[in-house]
Amino acid sequence: MAPKLFVPLLFVIVAVQSIPLPTSEDYTHNVVLDSNENYHVYWKFDDEKITFEVHVRTTGWVGFGFSPNGGMPGSDMVVGWVLDNGEVKFTDRHAKSKSEPIVDDQQDYRLLLGKEEDDFTILKFERLIDTCDDEHDWLITSDTSRMIWAYHSRDPEDDESLLRHTHRGSKSLRLFTVAGESDPDLGGDVVTYDLLNQNYLIPAKDTTYFCLGYKLPELDSKHHMIAYEPVIQAGNEAFVHHITAYQCRVAFNETAHHGSGHECYNANMPQDWNNCNSAVIAWAIGGEEFYFPEHAGFSLGDVGDPTFVMLEIHYDNPGEINNIYDSSGIRIFYTPTLRLHDAGVLGIAQDVSNKQVIPPGAENFRNYAYCLAELTKEGFVDHVTGQVTDVNVFAVELHTHLIGKSVGVRHLRRGKELGVILKDDHYDFNYQEMHRLSEEVRS
Repeated sequence: MAPKLFVPLLFVIVAVQSIPLPTSEDYTHNVVLDSNENYHVYWKFDDEKITFEVHVRTTGWVGFGFSPNGGMPGSDMVVGWVLDNGEVKFTDRHAKSKSEPIVDDQQDYRLLLGKEEDDFTILKFERLIDTCDDEHDWLITSDTSRMIWAYHSRDPEDDESLLRHTHRGSKSLRLFTVAGESDPDLGGDVVTYDLLNQNYLIPAKDTTYFCLGYKLPELDSKHHMIAYEPVIQAGNEAFVHHITAYQCRVAFNETAHHGSGHECYNANMPQDWNNCNSAVIAWAIGGEEFYFPEHAGFSLGDVGDPTFVMLEIHYDNPGEINNIYDSSGIRIFYTPTLRLHDAGVLGIAQDVSNKQVIPPGAENFRNYAYCLAELTKEGFVDHVTGQVTDVNVFAVELHTHLIGKSVGVRHLRRGKELGVILKDDHYDFNYQEMHRLSEEVRS
């Protein structure tokens, strides 16, 4: 699965339900860090500082911070708790190993609020985005951050000794994402259509690519796909790594291939499916639902639009577990109410090849892939006027495999670089969200 540019104009059930308390103010972003929904984080930011508020279902100590890899060593964190008399203990710390974090000489997190309420500990605090404490504080950037969390059911006996956490975890995310409605109103005429696997037995091997063929809805007029979301079978979240829907542009018996499935790219896969290579939808682990901007949608039902797609599902099963069945896939949302612009997908990729060799002993190695001007001119032609159209990039999904540590998309015109569209120097293979840009980029 290659890096994807979305381009308009072409483009548990739980024993106890944990209900968070109201926040002290409005925040632009929020996330739940644990599967039992006991640890909630809210935040907002400006050019200089970032403010956090954590609501944790415990009356013991709470830890929150950032890590280079999701573990303790090298992490930057705060630890706080509320005593029975209402006094709040709160310190800026760092960890050098898997041991009790050390209190920083320079305290760069400022406590704004601390209290216990209805079995929750609430801590509100702020810090500069760049604290200038390069040795102990994480520099917050637009790259992926590994947010770490921990808590205990009891307060420490004194200020010096923390009880070992009873719950902990980490979550990768980008703190400076575009704020917006998590569930916008799509309109009353929106229809959904599911592209799902059917009780597939995941092979007991490290990695599997499974492909399925699906006819898209038969429409009597042009529609717009305006959103899509993953439908991951409960309990299988760790096995489904990414899902891509590729448009098939060849003439073959769609009815015969509809719903059929084969392991991808081997002799048993229909030969025609090798021509299904133009991405329509891309989702990967860590991602959630994706909403197109209100002025753009992907065209369905018009002349030349896709009528059949090949769904590629990448399964990870490093433990080689047997008897795991899966019915995951993608749900699309489409409407007859057309938006102003059509959207499309531009893929820029370095093909995987046995000629792609990293020199022995190299500290780092860069791969480059280009979409040349000759190709963009051909691809971005208005078929009515014959003219090359403007293209606005509104979202990007970055992807590389396990060895990749940094990835980005750069923008050049007539031999001059206009700027980086999106980059991530702390890329996480297990967090591949589609990133909406704060401002669309005009090509």
